Amino acid sequence: MVTNARTATVLICVLALAASVAGCSGTTLSSMLSGPGSNGDNSEPSLVVALAPLIGPPPEFTDALVRELNQAALAANIAVLVDADAKGDYLLRGNFIASRSNNKVLLAYNWDVLDNSGNRVSRVTGEESQDSAPSPAPAWSSISPPTIKATVTKLIASLAKLGKRTAAAVP
Repeated sequence: MVTNARTATVLICVLALAASVAGCSGTTLSSMLSGPGSNGDNSEPSLVVALAPLIGPPPEFTDALVRELNQAALAANIAVLVDADAKGDYLLRGNFIASRSNNKVLLAYNWDVLDNSGNRVSRVTGEESQDSAPSPAPAWSSISPPTIKATVTKLIASLAKLGKRTAAAVP
């Protein structure tokens, strides 16, 4: 009974998130759905992660990152909830800095995975560099989808290793 209630809650949160993000960014509702049941699979996700607002990037980058994160999470059977009040097995915080130097754009990132007590249980830190023509435009506008995917791939691999917290460990 608890499993069905939790699955329903996750689906409602995912639908609410998808509707709000789709309304803000022009993305269609169906393209933002990820989580249990969205691919015809009715199983409970292996992990539920609440995503805190990202620090650093502009909305266009954030939208692209969240889309990529949703796709990768779905493939890994991880539900990502984007809601200020969402509660999951873990809370995910991301900090990003983009810079341009000569013919390169650098994306530095830091993902902190926190437990329900606010303690960091994992950190994924890295830098992705890509070639880019010199430009006066902000570095954010030059970051390519493969660069975004690289940051998400490393994060999902780390989350998959954590697994779900046991009920006894959740405060």
